[in-house]
Amino acid sequence: MSAQGSTRLFEVITRLNEALRQPGGMERDRAIARAQDGVEKLRPRFCVILDQEILGMVQLLPDGAQVVESQALEELSFRAGVVFNLAGTYGFTALQAASASLIDLITVMRRDGNAAAPPLMVHVLACKLLSPQAPVLSRDDGDQLVAQLGRVVARYLA
Repeated sequence: MSAQGSTRLFEVITRLNEALRQPGGMERDRAIARAQDGVEKLRPRFCVILDQEILGMVQLLPDGAQVVESQALEELSFRAGVVFNLAGTYGFTALQAASASLIDLITVMRRDGNAAAPPLMVHVLACKLLSPQAPVLSRDDGDQLVAQLGRVVARYLA
């Protein structure tokens, strides 16, 4: 408790905290390094999954479609969330920003009841351009692409 007695602190029990308390456990920095190594070992597998999720998003938006059905919009939202999380985990910042912009656009479209396919397709194709298997764009090109996606979302927010 604090000096005034009004604040109580609780320690969150995690597996890492528990492992550190066990006899023969490892040092915190070593445990974190091992965890990071484990995540890095999964990178090739999750880069393939990222590409599969992006391809799945492309397939949800048929060429020439003007409106996206609600079920397809829900699946697009789910896949965009997966892309957002994996891109963030593995440091694909432009891809993470593009998928975040897609999620924002879907949120606005749900709110307004307008699921226009063209702006969704622009976002999905941007994610495809920024995917791990695509040719690498320069940082400036990636930033510029994400900024343009922001303009698309802003148009729907207005």
